[in-house]
Amino acid sequence: MATVELDLIATRVHRDLQECIIHYSKWTTEARLDYDYRLGKQWTDETLATLDFEGRPHLTINRIKPVVRLLSGIERQGRINIKYQPVQSTDQAIADIYNFISSVVMEKNDGYFECSQAFEDGIICGKGYLYIGIDFSQNLLKGDIKIFSLDPFHVYIDPMSRRYDLSDANYIMRVSWLRPKEVEDMYPELKDGISVTTIPGLDPGGQSAYWESSDGYEHRTSDQNMMRLVPVIEYWYREWERFDALIDTTSGQIAYISSEQKAQARIMVAESQGRIQWIKREITRPVIRSVTVVGGQAIEETLSPLGDLDIYPIIPFYGELVPAAD
Repeated sequence: MATVELDLIATRVHRDLQECIIHYSKWTTEARLDYDYRLGKQWTDETLATLDFEGRPHLTINRIKPVVRLLSGIERQGRINIKYQPVQSTDQAIADIYNFISSVVMEKNDGYFECSQAFEDGIICGKGYLYIGIDFSQNLLKGDIKIFSLDPFHVYIDPMSRRYDLSDANYIMRVSWLRPKEVEDMYPELKDGISVTTIPGLDPGGQSAYWESSDGYEHRTSDQNMMRLVPVIEYWYREWERFDALIDTTSGQIAYISSEQKAQARIMVAESQGRIQWIKREITRPVIRSVTVVGGQAIEETLSPLGDLDIYPIIPFYGELVPAAD
């Protein structure tokens, strides 16, 4: 893709990110309070300063933490394995294969623990997310399925989306943070070097900034350390494209042929001797595309990691969903 087009995409991504930051600013403020309360930080800084000045103790009886742990424990005890059921008796062998594959994938990714983490995020701040994608770093040919939970502060959904499954979202994005050295190693093709891009309203800390120390108090990661990180924005968006349909009249399978593939499709039809019927009308269907923006620079645009599936690689869990108020 031309450099000019990539620059335009990078501008679009930053524009949509700013829109999301503004739209979800109220939720972000309340969600940070949710995590503070769950961890035991239930006094405001002003109140603590007043109590210290007056020499009075500030005792915290955390009634939220046990409730969160109880609900999380119920979810963990009630886990059920993903199970495929045959539609017809002849499908049993295929269902058994799918059941085996799903169990291996979940085990290799600690998938049930990742699901529990997304559930706990959902009951604390109202939103939890799982990522499902393909990683080609080890298996270059077919890739490996990856499943992991995401920081709810670093996932941004199209504000106009109202459906739980995100099927009406024009875009979604995930922001992660890397050290400059990591970016140089992972993205050597960046032409202008690495720069730490400041995005107004975007906090590198997120959920990962909270941790519990041995003395029982919770602290936030040093803001100075966070400011040296480079934002990496993974942006998925939906486009509508026109295709011709190539139908196998024997099996009933349908292949969608883009304009660039028409010549090859005509050869396939001619060689099939009537077994494949060419449909001349055009079909409009959605396609999910992906682009990564690192330090303000867009990397080559690709298709979604889930291939031809018209779904985003992020699965939400909402403890409380009020779209109009988010």
